[in-house]
Amino acid sequence: MKKVVLFLITLFAFSLQSANAQDSQLTISCDNPDFDVKVKRCLAAGNALFIDVMFTNNGSKDLVGHIAWDSEAYDDEGNSWSAEWGKGLLTKLPDSQAYKGGSEVYVYGGIGFPQNVPRKVGFKMDNLSSESMTIMKFHIVLGIDGVGLTNIDIKNIPILRR
Repeated sequence: MKKVVLFLITLFAFSLQSANAQDSQLTISCDNPDFDVKVKRCLAAGNALFIDVMFTNNGSKDLVGHIAWDSEAYDDEGNSWSAEWGKGLLTKLPDSQAYKGGSEVYVYGGIGFPQNVPRKVGFKMDNLSSESMTIMKFHIVLGIDGVGLTNIDIKNIPILRR
């Protein structure tokens, strides 16, 4: 009987320990109260990860901005990506067909944020581990012309796999 009880206690403790971050709630924080941010998709296809984020400018005027180089993401397997050139975080601007990285994003153009109009920005990360289940933290920095930097933290994004 003691062995059964000990086994059950061990099993219960192990199950608590192995609960992963996917059990945690998705949270989004933004230091600019005029922006509403939503995750529309987080999909793995092979070793590539695609995250679509919807930004809505609820402010009093139209804005233009860009994804800053200090944007970065981390998964539950210890991998990281950055928007800095060559660090694996690529951006697809609204109305675009291609993902670009580093200085290409700046040459490629800014993101228009009209008042009360949702704008979808796509992000792509390569070399995703087949074991990754969650993006633990996705820190997006928007450089908004005439306003400054807007910091967005999205935590516990579950990864869907094809």
